[in-house]
Amino acid sequence: LPGVSHGMPRQEPREAFPPQLSRRELLSQYLLAAAHHRGDFTIIEKHRRYFPEAYRAIAEFFREGKIRADNPELDALCDAILLRASDFSEKEINEFQRYLEEEYAKEQRGTLAREIKDAESRGDEGALHDALQALSNFRSEA
Repeated sequence: LPGVSHGMPRQEPREAFPPQLSRRELLSQYLLAAAHHRGDFTIIEKHRRYFPEAYRAIAEFFREGKIRADNPELDALCDAILLRASDFSEKEINEFQRYLEEEYAKEQRGTLAREIKDAESRGDEGALHDALQALSNFRSEA
């Protein structure tokens, strides 16, 4: 019955679904899962910079042979990644790498566009110059 504890300690309701992952997070998980499954971390080396920060930390845990993290949130991410472990083909890994790079670029362009718009709306010439310079630098790197 609702509101009746029947002598049991009250538990907080659990989320019905896990949190929604961004495409970048999901692709990072697939690449980390593939690297861990193969025991070959060279497949993520050039693409680690595109990982969200938490996934860069997990890459270090895995590289050191660890599968558990002291932080419960990172530990949950480790579990999710290990559950995705599979023998991905070279073609799949190459696609994950390419899509991860594209997602990173899309997010960076969006962030810089917001910074430019914010600087324009505030009339902040210095911040506008810095944001435009960062966009120019980003385009030349891509």
